Amino acid sequence: KMDQEANFLCTVGGRCCESGDMIQENVALPTPQRGDILAVCTNGTNGYVRKIVSALELAPYFTYLQGAEPGCTKSDTLKIVLDKIRPDKAVMVGDRHHDMQAARDNGLPFVGCQYGYLPHEVDGADIRVARAEDIPRAVKSLIGE
Repeated sequence: KMDQEANFLCTVGGRCCESGDMIQENVALPTPQRGDILAVCTNGTNGYVRKIVSALELAPYFTYLQGAEPGCTKSDTLKIVLDKIRPDKAVMVGDRHHDMQAARDNGLPFVGCQYGYLPHEVDGADIRVARAEDIPRAVKSLIGE
């Protein structure tokens, strides 16, 4: 599915999406297909992530949205997601050291996004990407499809 032509345009917001920061606009990505599982695992609250995904009209593309739970680390939050959706294969994609640590703690490969505010935090990623449109290829490489 990741070999499909990129036909879905999206805008990548920064660490503080509410500030209006835009990192990349009109990024072309393949449209998710039946059977694809896309989940959000964030340190933001559940209410916040739902509002953002809804406002950006992205809700139909995600299987599961998981915000931070009180007392949980990012690693704990990712485990909640994995336990809920039980994917055959999974890759964590993120732009912070907490994301990379969560991937490691849950036995997942990690794609580090270097277009965030602190690109050096993902220097230890399995694959690093400089543009959002490079994520599908990186994920495909890591899951072996």
